[in-house]
Amino acid sequence: MFVVVAAATVPAAIWSGTSDRVGRFVYDYQTLITGLLAVAAAALAVWQARRTDEKSNARHTQILELSLRADRLRVERATKPLAEELALSFKKLEHLWTIFPKDRPRKEHRTFIRINAYHLLSLHQTIAAMLNDRAVEDCLPLFDGPLYGSITKLKSILDDTATLIADVAEFEDLGSYSDADMFASDERLIDGQDQIALFIQNSRGFEIIAGMRKLAAEYAVDA
Repeated sequence: MFVVVAAATVPAAIWSGTSDRVGRFVYDYQTLITGLLAVAAAALAVWQARRTDEKSNARHTQILELSLRADRLRVERATKPLAEELALSFKKLEHLWTIFPKDRPRKEHRTFIRINAYHLLSLHQTIAAMLNDRAVEDCLPLFDGPLYGSITKLKSILDDTATLIADVAEFEDLGSYSDADMFASDERLIDGQDQIALFIQNSRGFEIIAGMRKLAAEYAVDA
């Protein structure tokens, strides 16, 4: 704009002659005046560009904050108080694993499973319900590789042992396995006891808790 003004005024001043002071001044300093106006025009263009960039950055920041807010809410719903509730269930499994007859014959493993069938069933159902909770499902895209992998593997173990643990508890209630020897020779339990042992061992549980707490910290959520 300033350049346009200069283009209009400077030649006019020169054309009108140099008899008056203004015309003389413009004539003598026309190059300097044009240069200054050009610099001013460039400065205005830079200011306008920066202002546009600032508005664009502010809008981008606003959009990012809205997106982070939505993710933060998902993380909060998936980890609070779920992480602590899961940790409590995993602690109970940890206790069972400490008394599990790991170094004894496999027949004793099956007897242990029978004796603790109700406890195992309760923990199994509680953990499965929490891991399959809608809040956790909605948060899956935000889980990092180790956390996602740990949850997937534990879910697989839960799926593989669900029916068997439920049946063991039911048969124990009906007295079908009152004879420990008969129970210990049941083919279904023999085939599935290692998977149940994996569930009791719970090698993924505390990895899941650590991953959830790490995710909560990244999104400033108190889990």
